[in-house]
Amino acid sequence: MSIDAPTAPPPPTRDDGRSLADLLKDLRDESTTLVRQEVALAKTELSEKAAIYGRNAGKIAAGAALAFASAVALLLALATAAYFVVIAIGGGEDADEWVHWVAGAVGFVGVPALALAIGAFLIRSAVDKISSTSPVPNQTIASVKADARHVGHDIQELKQKVTPR
Repeated sequence: MSIDAPTAPPPPTRDDGRSLADLLKDLRDESTTLVRQEVALAKTELSEKAAIYGRNAGKIAAGAALAFASAVALLLALATAAYFVVIAIGGGEDADEWVHWVAGAVGFVGVPALALAIGAFLIRSAVDKISSTSPVPNQTIASVKADARHVGHDIQELKQKVTPR
């Protein structure tokens, strides 16, 4: 949902016959309208960006929770499996004590490393999305710059109208 920058009406020509009071009134009215439009644009743009941050913060939390729960379950299952595999390779139930230690190390170091990699991937993808989203309301800034040029043009025209030749 994006709002286009408000477009200003074309500047009046120098010989449109309006008085100085009319020009000042128009400048006041258009400036008030312009400020209101810019505030509305900034609110909309910041709301869009906040929604992106909010959605991705939720993804980070969900990814972290999923990674944690998965890590616990995976650690238990794979550690147990790795332990029994190493025991079987090392001589079965009658294996030396060092085989049991190696089996435990393989099961309880390798399995957490895998779970950590999966969780890190989920978190990193959401952080990258947030990092690529600038909180700066670029549309509003561009619109304000264009409006400032327009107001400058109006002021120059007003000066020309009031300055005697």
